[in-house]
Amino acid sequence: KQILPLLSYGLEDAFVWLVGRRDAIDLQQFKEQSTKNIRACQQTGLELLNRFSKSSEQAKQINTILQKCQKAQKNRTIYTFITIIVLLFFAETTVDLMNYQNHVVAANNSHATHEQLEKAETWFTKYLAAPYFRHFFSRIVLSRKKAHTILTKLQKHREKFLWEPVEKALDKNFLQAAKAHAQKYLEYYPYGQHTQEAQDIKLSAEVKENEEAFHRLKFLVPEYQQDIDGSKSLLEELGKLPVHPQVETQVLRQERFALEKQLLNLLSSQQKWERFSEDIEQKMRTGEFLEAAKLLDSYQADDDKHLNDLKDRFKTRVIQDLERRVTHALKTNETLGGVVKLLTEYNSAKFPSELQTNEGKRKVTELQREIDKALYDAAKKHRDEDHIRKYLQQAPVQAMKTEVSQYQTYLEKTKPTTALNELKLKLTHIHWKYVKENDNNTVIIDFKVPSNDEQFIMKKKVKAESHTKTEINGISKVFMAKPYDPIRILVTVVNKGIFSDDDIGHGDTKEEEEDLKIFQLANGYRLPLHTHDNDKNETTGTAYLEIEGYPKKPVLPNWHREK
Repeated sequence: KQILPLLSYGLEDAFVWLVGRRDAIDLQQFKEQSTKNIRACQQTGLELLNRFSKSSEQAKQINTILQKCQKAQKNRTIYTFITIIVLLFFAETTVDLMNYQNHVVAANNSHATHEQLEKAETWFTKYLAAPYFRHFFSRIVLSRKKAHTILTKLQKHREKFLWEPVEKALDKNFLQAAKAHAQKYLEYYPYGQHTQEAQDIKLSAEVKENEEAFHRLKFLVPEYQQDIDGSKSLLEELGKLPVHPQVETQVLRQERFALEKQLLNLLSSQQKWERFSEDIEQKMRTGEFLEAAKLLDSYQADDDKHLNDLKDRFKTRVIQDLERRVTHALKTNETLGGVVKLLTEYNSAKFPSELQTNEGKRKVTELQREIDKALYDAAKKHRDEDHIRKYLQQAPVQAMKTEVSQYQTYLEKTKPTTALNELKLKLTHIHWKYVKENDNNTVIIDFKVPSNDEQFIMKKKVKAESHTKTEINGISKVFMAKPYDPIRILVTVVNKGIFSDDDIGHGDTKEEEEDLKIFQLANGYRLPLHTHDNDKNETTGTAYLEIEGYPKKPVLPNWHREK
């Protein structure tokens, strides 16, 4: 079902009237303010045009006002531009007049500085070179002709000002100073009155500068005969010559090539010497003194002075190094074989005699004796096969060879595995402490060596008296044993009675030492004798035993110099 729109019954008329009234008021305000604010006129006018129809009277009025605003805006822009142009011309004229006053004073001042003249000349040059529309009002005071006259005067004045230092420097034979002033002159006046003279001075100075730089470098060559870095530096500097390649003379070029060849040969020789020196140094560090000496003795050097200096230093250093190595080896108990070898080589015929000194030989002999004594003292202290053998093998002097060899023989005979075939047990005497005096005493010695599973018994009559010593010298029959074989010895002293034997004293090595060895008897053995009378364990004496046929230990005296 279609619904018809509602009728307004004239209610919208009031709103239409209000809108129309609002547009009329805005139009009236636009007319009144359009001449006051031209910039806002355009924006406001365009907004109002959208409210009225294009053919309405109000739209025509607005367009008319907009045209007036645009015309007013153009007029204002033109007036502003003209004002700015006038102000610029006025400002330029003011600045020109100020510069003119300042620079014309410099042009007329005979004592003006070069900087003042340069500034004045630059300004007048720019003034004349400026476009025609520039300096329009300034030409009323300073015409182009007048400016050109002043500029010419300035240039002559300044050219003279720049050339006078050149002449003064030449009068004093200061060619390099004259060159500097001539270059400055050419910089400003490449086509000036003195251009050719300035170029000649510059050429002469550069030729001389080339020669001085070359000869200064050549003069330094002798100072770097042994300085490889210095020679490289000289060669590098020579490569930068000539200072002025375009003016190098043929003679100087040939001399430069000759010096370059000389430096290359010198550098090659220095590098060879450096490798040689490093080789010597390496051998010194590793203790190859003999090889270093041979290498040094056979080297053919271009400079005998430096070779001789190196040899002199070698003579001193080799002794110092030997002394240091000996001290270190003795202090740290290092193997002395290597040091002994070095000392022996120094005093041998293999070592070049030119690199030996009498003082060095004496010092080496002292060091050899010092090592010999140290090795002997160690052998004497430890008395073992290692130290004995080390002395006999390494001791450089062998001052105590006889004594040490004898001790080595003793050690070999007393090794645990060595069988001793001529051994005899001997009871030398008894010290009595307290016994019943009796002449009818019998000493019974019973001993057994388990290694040969044989028991030995010997008897001997003795007289026992308190606090006396009874010589016995009882000797067993020969037996065989090894130094570390165990042995048990029983010594019994009895008094033979009619009905029974009295115990005068008895001793058992097993009670004194659990495991007595043969070698312990070598220097004698004391066996206490006890008795058990009245249930008392009393010491009645001491039996002194020793073993015959056992190698005697040699005496190792204090070290003494070789005879």
